[in-house]
Amino acid sequence: MVQKQNVFVRGPHMLIKDKIGTEDSSAVILGSRIAAMDEFILKLQRENKHKEKERNEAHRELEKKEEVAALRAKLELMEGTGSGKKEEEINLKVTDRELEKKLEECQRMANEFVELERRRMEERRLQQQQEAEMLWRQLEEIELELCRSGDGNGKECGTKDHDGTQFA
Repeated sequence: MVQKQNVFVRGPHMLIKDKIGTEDSSAVILGSRIAAMDEFILKLQRENKHKEKERNEAHRELEKKEEVAALRAKLELMEGTGSGKKEEEINLKVTDRELEKKLEECQRMANEFVELERRRMEERRLQQQQEAEMLWRQLEEIELELCRSGDGNGKECGTKDHDGTQFA
């Protein structure tokens, strides 16, 4: 006696079990990536604030040094001391101004870098958000096709939007 084997062929309208898990995990992965990027942006913002505080402190110290140098120069002029000290004070003041300019340039570059990284992270976040929304739409389409195919599970026909609302 010859036995026939039953062969089931899946059509494009039928749901493949692996697809559901993959799309759900993709959405979870994208969500976690977005959360990680948000954390990274916050970290960069905190670092930027910290650097700005340090820059402000250094600027205040530099102003104090300049004020002290100016007062010393004034005192020396009043006392009539030698020109060697005056020249040294002028050189010190010039050096302090050069350092201040370098400090401002470094701060400007750091701010530009942080802003550039923030923009990149925001672009990545938006891209991943769009990918997540696309995956949700695909999932909804698959569920709708499954519902139309008359799967016969006795399940309620209709899908829930990723925000929890139900549509048919």
